[in-house]
Amino acid sequence: MLDELAARHQVPGAQLVVRRGGATTASAVGVAADAAFPLGSVTKPVTAMAVLALVADGDLDLDDSLAEHLGPAHRHRTLRQLLSHTAGLPATLREEDETLTRARWAARFDDEAFPPGAQFSYSNPGYVLAGHLVELVTGMGWAEAVTAIVLEPLGITPAFVARTGEREVVLGHTVRSGETAVLLDGPQAPPIEDPAGGLALSAADVVALLDADVKGMCEDQLAGAAVGSFGLADGWGLGWARYQSWWGHDGTGDGTSAHVRFDPGTGDAVVLTANAGTGPELWRSVLEGLAAQGIEVGDHPFSSLPGAGDPVAPPAGSTGRYVNGTLTLDVTTTPDGLALALDGKPYAGLTCFSGHRFLARELTSARTAYTGRFVTGPGDAVTHVQISGRLSRKL
Repeated sequence: MLDELAARHQVPGAQLVVRRGGATTASAVGVAADAAFPLGSVTKPVTAMAVLALVADGDLDLDDSLAEHLGPAHRHRTLRQLLSHTAGLPATLREEDETLTRARWAARFDDEAFPPGAQFSYSNPGYVLAGHLVELVTGMGWAEAVTAIVLEPLGITPAFVARTGEREVVLGHTVRSGETAVLLDGPQAPPIEDPAGGLALSAADVVALLDADVKGMCEDQLAGAAVGSFGLADGWGLGWARYQSWWGHDGTGDGTSAHVRFDPGTGDAVVLTANAGTGPELWRSVLEGLAAQGIEVGDHPFSSLPGAGDPVAPPAGSTGRYVNGTLTLDVTTTPDGLALALDGKPYAGLTCFSGHRFLARELTSARTAYTGRFVTGPGDAVTHVQISGRLSRKL
């Protein structure tokens, strides 16, 4: 199945591990079974595991103010909020911050997108701060700390995208319609973001990671939140996301992707790594192939809205400018419907459905679409837009 699907989606290298009923099946196409793939955001649960080990040791507290460790700018923010993306932080770092060390960046940090604790909005800076907390408590760099606290006890030798190490990291590829995959050679993300996306492992390593006690991480933290994780997952724990009754995380980099799903009750797990930009499409095909074999894996709709019905007119007041930190989104009306511009550049067309939901389909790749919605407040006035779990406030 993996051979056929990888060829269909022009993915040069992929690993697939399925653990079911205590039995594990592993396949690799175009790469060694133990090759290290950039995990992208699947790094975040590993950072969370290191944080929670320090919580268990009494060095950190999930619900204490972070002011003691990070300064007065964080007095209304908690570690639980960082790990569950409810700390009110922007989705991304400012571009000029990427050359800073985590210590210098955290010391001057004063960026708040929303009130802490009020709503879910996926945030890389939240995990950069969590990684910095690990560094402050342990006196080690983030990479050394997660290796010593999380990975080595499980027999996992890590690789890191931003530096050379004991293992070589698989490079990504870009795929354009009708063309062969083109190798990308360059850094996946700046080193400051390593706690949010800098780890590289094999699919088998990720399954081994799940042999740790992850059940405590799989308790949904979003009850009572004004805005949940719509468009990204069905709920969120402490590091891991909930997909129906399964848990896991997705990660993407420059021409790479990683996808993890597991059932904490049974130990069943499915992990895919891929070294092409079409990895997310391969993942959806893998889920369909597994379902055809009777293996149903929990997932969240990525490019479809089940039961949405026919397209409808956009909600009143949906056009305008929305912001998330320094990120700016402009929603405008065109002859073809709503259009979305990202930081002033045309990005996607929006097709609206009932419940203020929409599909955002990229202009440069018609096959790439993201689920989103307009969020309303008093009087049903549009106050925010949410795309793939990332929230932006209307100006």
